[in-house]
Amino acid sequence: MVISVDISPDNQSSELWANNMRVEFANGSPSGTITLISDNIKNTAFSKLLGHTFAQADNEMDYADSDTAPNVLIGTVEHDQVGGAKSYTAMIFKKVIFIEPSISLNTGTKQTTFNTTQIVGNYSVDATGKWLKRKTFTTQAAAKAWLEEELEYSAS
Repeated sequence: MVISVDISPDNQSSELWANNMRVEFANGSPSGTITLISDNIKNTAFSKLLGHTFAQADNEMDYADSDTAPNVLIGTVEHDQVGGAKSYTAMIFKKVIFIEPSISLNTGTKQTTFNTTQIVGNYSVDATGKWLKRKTFTTQAAAKAWLEEELEYSAS
């Protein structure tokens, strides 16, 4: 389960100054990083996000130098409350490419330790020039249903 999503835009802009004043301004293409923090990312999810080969039967994943992380859609639901009214905003990032995460291991301890997994991806615009789609709902169930419908539609 993903327990945290951090979104960091890379705000690129260009300016042209002449005679001590800004005469032109343009925003660049939206892009940035998205960080997912999870209590447990399964091998099946890692293989889909990073392009590795996963054998379900023996729960084994092979990492190869030829593996290429695919462009994926990532969806999440944000919970909010303003003035006592709850809202749920579903968001879909249109084009995300994840990079191999760092690995930190505790070995040789007699005590159980609990860890989270962090995986970082770079988002950018898709072929249609869009990078994010979002919609706000009054119930979490409606937000999740919309998200599932949008992600399934995009996968077909």
